[in-house]
Amino acid sequence: TTDGTTGGGGVVGEGCARGRIDVMGGIGDYSGCVVAQMGTKRETRASVTFRERLSGENRLLVKTTMKTTTTSETKTFECDFRECFAVKTFDPAVTREYFETKRPKEDSWAAYAAGSIGEVFRALLRDEDDESQLEGLKRWIRRCALGSDCEVEIESDVPQGKGVASSAAVEVAVAKAVIDCALKSGVASLENPRFRAHVAM
Repeated sequence: TTDGTTGGGGVVGEGCARGRIDVMGGIGDYSGCVVAQMGTKRETRASVTFRERLSGENRLLVKTTMKTTTTSETKTFECDFRECFAVKTFDPAVTREYFETKRPKEDSWAAYAAGSIGEVFRALLRDEDDESQLEGLKRWIRRCALGSDCEVEIESDVPQGKGVASSAAVEVAVAKAVIDCALKSGVASLENPRFRAHVAM
């Protein structure tokens, strides 16, 4: 539909990120060195939807479709949202331990999407700004974490394992989709500087 909602009653947040090529220093970007990155034509698109759940466990469903010029492969991951996340703090150590100790290694691809959701929520919950808008945003996050199913769909033609930041594209696209979901839900505004980067997507 045109207002960003689905027939199932959830707001659909959308995000997009391109792959990138290291022109200079990319492998040292974590240490503060000078880097130069060039975006590729290949991109990853993500959508995130939180649907109200009236009973039972909260579900996290991640579906990703990887495309090449000749093939298309789809994977699906599903778990209890409250097992994957520390829903009060979104401590990343909890999500990391969940994927390392409670899921088979072949599910590790879904950790990139789950980690992005957790990091966006954690950053917003830790914000010490007392603006009324942020209080509403925090209530929305708790409602998403405790009373909703989370559905993530990812489609990408960024090659995996080729040094073009395919995993980073997933993380950025999902993070943007979560922010877009908050914007469309009316609990966040682009008047707030922390959300302005979303316009660049």
